[in-house]
Amino acid sequence: MSDVKEEIRKYGYPLIFGSDVNPPSGYIEKLSTSFDSILYIPSLSIPVKEKNELSKDHEATNAHERDSLSAALKAYLHYKNKFIQIKSKIPQELSPYSSRIIGEVIKGMPIKEAFDKIKEDLKEKEDEVKVEQRNPEDIILEQSKIIENYKEKQNILKKDFEKIQSENVGLNKKLQEKDSTIMSLERKLFDILDRQKKEALKENVIKTKNFEITSLRKSVDILKTKVNLLAEENKRLKELKPLMESEDIIIGKVLPVFSIDGIRNLVKNQDLTEGDVVYLKDATGGGAEASKMLSEIKVKAVLILGKISHQAQEELIDVEIPIIDSKDIKMEVISKFVILDKESFDLVYKIKKEQLLVLKKEKESDKLLKIIKDYKEQRKSDYKV
Repeated sequence: MSDVKEEIRKYGYPLIFGSDVNPPSGYIEKLSTSFDSILYIPSLSIPVKEKNELSKDHEATNAHERDSLSAALKAYLHYKNKFIQIKSKIPQELSPYSSRIIGEVIKGMPIKEAFDKIKEDLKEKEDEVKVEQRNPEDIILEQSKIIENYKEKQNILKKDFEKIQSENVGLNKKLQEKDSTIMSLERKLFDILDRQKKEALKENVIKTKNFEITSLRKSVDILKTKVNLLAEENKRLKELKPLMESEDIIIGKVLPVFSIDGIRNLVKNQDLTEGDVVYLKDATGGGAEASKMLSEIKVKAVLILGKISHQAQEELIDVEIPIIDSKDIKMEVISKFVILDKESFDLVYKIKKEQLLVLKKEKESDKLLKIIKDYKEQRKSDYKV
């Protein structure tokens, strides 16, 4: 959201935000609140036909731009007469400040009070002289730290992007190979059909060729399905790049099979490192050894879909690694990455971490009580002897 706010500030501070749907999204509500702006909500969600009519005289390259443009125009038309009415009452000497006056009145301030406020501010600016000085060396040091921080982030993102690009090249190569295979199979299929027509004199030959045709058609369908899946995966990997720059998400790693070999493969490819959030697509197969390997890597948290074995759960709890049900977090799986909503993750993570600390204290207390009990029993036994 901070990037969006920064982009908006380049053009000034907005008076009104417009929504094309009722109820509005939580995102635009937060955005309008952060700017202390009015949020215009239509009585009913704007139909597609009306959106097209509103935006027909303006250039919109896609449906998202059309929706945003129509929401803004709808809000403007709603307040248009009010703008004209307020502007007509503004004195000549305050006309340079008409936008500010309109903003104050739209937000509920009486127009006379808005005039008085502007006049008072102008008088204060005339009387006020404020000088703020900062040490140039402090400014240079602060800017240098910011630059170094951005450079470090840029290097990390560059490495991640290069890795994805490399994987993308491999996927494109596979797509080309599959296309070539499909063309070859289609040629073979054509040849078989041609031969079938010429050699369909004996029943056994016809049956054999029909079987071959059916088998090849199934192979073609399977390969086409695989090609479509690879193309979709490739597309989603490209969509992942801009997400890496967002401060509102966490990128975790997907472990398809919860096993020692599965973890080793992720570590070998440098896809699983210390501090990562790992998502177990199938947590049923792993035991204490697999959990111990995750604890040695020092992962931050484990997301699960379904149930996890008692032994694996106990091992993770002992090292205070939270186990989080994926249903409790907003998330989306893209290839071997899992995209997590940072706000919901941080909230659940904090709760789970606190529960682990309470559980640890309870175990330590139970252990101490057992030692005391055993000691008392031993003393009783010694006394009897």
